[in-house]
This record gives sequence, structure tokens and C-alpha cells, in this order.
Amino acid sequence: MESVFFTKEHAVAWDAFCLASDDAWLWHTSDWIAYSLACRPALHALQRSFMVTESNEVLAICPLTLVTLSDGTRELLMEESLDAQTPAFRNNLPAKLKKSVIDFVFRTIDEIARRDGAKRVKFRFPVLNKSFIESPYPPTNYLMKFGYLDYSMNTQIIDLRKPLPVLLRDVRHGHRADITKATASLTVAVFDSTNISPMIFEQYVALHMKAARRVVRPPLTYDLMFQMLRDGHGCLVGAVHHGRY
Repeated sequence: MESVFFTKEHAVAWDAFCLASDDAWLWHTSDWIAYSLACRPALHALQRSFMVTESNEVLAICPLTLVTLSDGTRELLMEESLDAQTPAFRNNLPAKLKKSVIDFVFRTIDEIARRDGAKRVKFRFPVLNKSFIESPYPPTNYLMKFGYLDYSMNTQIIDLRKPLPVLLRDVRHGHRADITKATASLTVAVFDSTNISPMIFEQYVALHMKAARRVVRPPLTYDLMFQMLRDGHGCLVGAVHHGRY
């Protein structure tokens, strides 16, 4: 068993693993790793993601970025506002082998932290991956076995496959009234890989900067977002009022 640090040459195999693993989600992919590295230049982000392989087979992946905070403290996460995603493992690993792989992953993380002088490592469990959302029993925080502190937060997942009347019935009365009022003057446009265009996306970027009253992120991050849309890894929703977003 060995660790192989992620490079651009591994992107195809990495993303294929993400598609196959029930533990993985968008935030595990090479696209999101690239976005995280570009998102906050002031953090001087460095790539520390790695794969675990044995006999040329990928058994696990761990997306990880080393950042340096304004006070000089180094942390291992994804980017300033997002903890690293928990490692993803190959489906159907035998229990004994999976335990060995998990132990190896966290030994590797500890080695990286010691080598780079990281004072803290932060992980977050994704909640839209198959192994979480379709689990027949409540998932447990196995990170605590490796000395991590639990900081649980509540989240709510809305199943958009339900009919619209059912979805609206579950919304609080005040919010439901806001939605009804808004639909009287606004229409909704949805863009994905089939209809997104540079012109439409540029309008989103302009609105994003107007709302923030400043340039929030480097241009490269918007380029990466646009590419993710074109690749079918997301959608863009716009509210239209008299022909303007």
C-alpha cells in the first residue's frame, strides 16, 4: 500500500474514482481541487491531495490543501471557508482491508501535517454523496477514532423530486408568501451544460461583483466554474425581471 500525491496527470483516474465511489461528491473532484487552489491567493494554497494505491488499483482518495492564514498558521483543509472533504474509499472493500486503508490514510495525513508544520486539520462529511444520503442507518463520525474533535451541525436536505405543491406545503407561511409574490413579477431561467453560454455566464459574474461591491475572487475561479457548468457538474439559476437578470 502506498500514497501517490495528486498531479494534473492523475485527474482522469481521480475523477473516475469519484464517479465510482459512493463516498465521493463534487467537492472531491479534480475540478474542485483546482478551484480551491485558485480561490484565495492570500492563503498561498498548496496541493496536498493524495491517492492510496495497491497493485495499481486506487483504494482511496483524500482531497487536501495546505493553506497559510494571515497570522502565519498553517492548516490542512480545502479553502478558507470550506473544510476538507472526508476521504473517499473504493466501494465494497472487505472490512479488514478497509480498516487498513483508513488507518493508512490518516497516518499519511499526520505525516503531511508534521512535515508541513500544519497546526490544524479540518474535515467535513459531505451529505449529498450516496453513502451518506442513502445510508440505512445514521452515519457515525469515525474521525474521532483518530483524535479529531466532533463539531456537529444541523443540515436540511430538500428532495426536489417532490411535486411543487408538496414542496411549497413544507415551506413556512411567510416564505411561501414571498415566493408567491415573487412569481408574479419574476420568471426563472435555468442553465446547464445544454444551454449555458459565455454571454449568460458573464452576466452572472457581473452581478456577483455588483452584489459584493468588489472583486471577490480571481478570474480563474469563474473560468473554472464555467467549465464545470459546461461539463455538466452544476447549473446556474437566474431570476428575470422585465428581461433583465
